[in-house]
Amino acid sequence: MITVTSTIKNQYGLSVDEGVMIVQVANGSPAEAAGLKANDVVTSIDGQEVKTSEEMRAVIQANQVGDELEIVYYQGSQQKTIQATLVETP
Repeated sequence: MITVTSTIKNQYGLSVDEGVMIVQVANGSPAEAAGLKANDVVTSIDGQEVKTSEEMRAVIQANQVGDELEIVYYQGSQQKTIQATLVETP
């Protein structure tokens, strides 16, 4: 995941100015099951705005395995909201 900057926005043709772009989604992951794809841009998690990859990590780490989080993101120009359950990573 990378922080969206004006350079990243232009390079990838993103429709949003701020957020965290997903670079890769692991096969079989909760993110994949929830519908997230590479180049989607997450803008908030559980009502907390995320503008940088560091903020996104901090919000996720403040929760525990098994917690269900509401994720607001953009897929192209379409805003979507999903629920994802945190799992332990190997």
